[in-house]
Amino acid sequence: MPEINPYYTSIGKAIGDRLFEVPKYQRNYAWERDQLDDFFSDIEKCISKRRQNDKKSHFFGGIVTVKKSITGTSDEKYQLVDGQQRIATFCIMMSQLVAVFNDLLEEAKDEEDQDSISKLRGSIENLKDKYVETGVMISMESKTFNRLSLSGPDNDFYQARIRGRDPDPGERASKRRLDDAFSYLEKRILELVDDIDSLEEKLDVLSNIISVVDVDCSIINIVTEDRQYAYELFQVLNDRGIQLTVGDLLRAKTLQILEGYSLQQNAAQRKWDDILKDKASDTKNFLSWIHSAFEGERARKSSLYDDCLSAFYPQHEKERISGSDADDILNVTEEIQEEVEYCRQFINGRWPFESHDASQLQRNRLRLLTVELGNTSCIPLLIGARHIDESTFNDVVDVTTRFFFRYRTIGSKHATPIINLFAEEGHRARENPDSFDVNAYTEHLSELISEKGPDDAAFSASLREELQYKPRGNNQNIKFFLMMVEHYYKWYQDGADGEPKILDNSVVFDFPNTDIEHIYPQSAPSEQEALEGVKHEIGNLTLLGPQDNKEASNASFQEKRDTFNDSAFRINNQLSDDEYWTKDKVKNREEDLIDIALAIFNF
Repeated sequence: MPEINPYYTSIGKAIGDRLFEVPKYQRNYAWERDQLDDFFSDIEKCISKRRQNDKKSHFFGGIVTVKKSITGTSDEKYQLVDGQQRIATFCIMMSQLVAVFNDLLEEAKDEEDQDSISKLRGSIENLKDKYVETGVMISMESKTFNRLSLSGPDNDFYQARIRGRDPDPGERASKRRLDDAFSYLEKRILELVDDIDSLEEKLDVLSNIISVVDVDCSIINIVTEDRQYAYELFQVLNDRGIQLTVGDLLRAKTLQILEGYSLQQNAAQRKWDDILKDKASDTKNFLSWIHSAFEGERARKSSLYDDCLSAFYPQHEKERISGSDADDILNVTEEIQEEVEYCRQFINGRWPFESHDASQLQRNRLRLLTVELGNTSCIPLLIGARHIDESTFNDVVDVTTRFFFRYRTIGSKHATPIINLFAEEGHRARENPDSFDVNAYTEHLSELISEKGPDDAAFSASLREELQYKPRGNNQNIKFFLMMVEHYYKWYQDGADGEPKILDNSVVFDFPNTDIEHIYPQSAPSEQEALEGVKHEIGNLTLLGPQDNKEASNASFQEKRDTFNDSAFRINNQLSDDEYWTKDKVKNREEDLIDIALAIFNF
């Protein structure tokens, strides 16, 4: 076993006597409010004891570092393999104490309090040297080194912020978390002296923070000079309160495998920084979906990291990789980065092709599938289908949308068979895009409905039951159903020959701004007892778009006839043919809608 040297030390001594850097394979800053609350609560308990002339020790766990020499000097740097969240947060807190001390220094100058001025200046310089930057003699010349350097894109922001500047964190989640940590910890420090007027008392209270960090807070630092062993330790250790994510582990392992190939390693690091910029839960989903498209089967939740590692980077099993292996690893990482970008588009319902060949209605269909229906289980299929031509991709989206509504949304059938099918078909499309056959895919969907249901009778019964309007509920499925009827209405009127086709692309729905309309009004001015009992059934429901006259929404049927006649929606135009609206007509329209549904959602 490589030599390791664990030693117990205070936080103040651990940071103040060393230079730390976070290696490139480490994740970015991850602590959020819950972890910051716990952190400062522990500090505050120690401060409270100090104010009572007592002492309370607190152990902050272990950190793992790799010792590295600084060229031209006997000094050393320590790579933080595990523990960067704690070390960074201590540095942030002490830098914010410097900011508070600077404000108190101006107050002391105004009061011409020379004793406090001297104390504050000494404390500020000491804290900056221990937690921000320090000088190191190299070849008889003093050079400035950061006490802590973060990895990747966070470091410039961190270095500016810890020196009291106010950089823009932008949209990057880790920078925003860093920015929040600085602001939060300054606020908590100021709260300690909120009710104190005396400058001297404020200084006494705040000086307790220095004593607590210098003496009362401790860690065990596990030091090794063996980088490979440090990588292995990184795989199994966690920071307090934050589990290492699958993405974090894959990033670390990728960069470890590429050790010795700096060109590919640096390029892979940049790609992983982009891959991991989303919420951890989103990234986990993305990697799982991409694995499914790579392998044709879904990764197991309990072993997602191992499954992804084997699928993406089989080179990890080699004792030493070659230059061509390093190129292959970089190429796969680039492919993952591209697929992650498509995942981001798919979960937001964005069309993945830049051409303008697809109509707006076709583009909106993707949003209906993944956003309005909430079908993200099909994304492995979409990842694969994205490699096919745009027209075939559109056909895949169309048939998947119709299938999912029948099988899952209305049929409530078990998800596992379709998750497996989407993985298999996504893999087939990804591996052989030129030979992918939408008809064969549709046949597999048909077989699944034949085997699992729902058959036509069950589907019809479920439509009647599920498409009841709920005055204070979620009626998205009703809106989706009526939109689908509108899309295929001309095809149905023309005889419903062959596969369902959208024959009129002129009507484009804006889903959020399209309203469900009660034909017999939901709040009728004069109630008709027979219609009151059926007013929330699908036969009494239609759609009004932004272009329709919604002022008539609670008017009588006779008053709405002109609105229906002038509507851009075909399903409304025929309503104007009726002079009166009765319970029988509600029931007849329900049967018509069910018949249309059996044609549209037929496999």
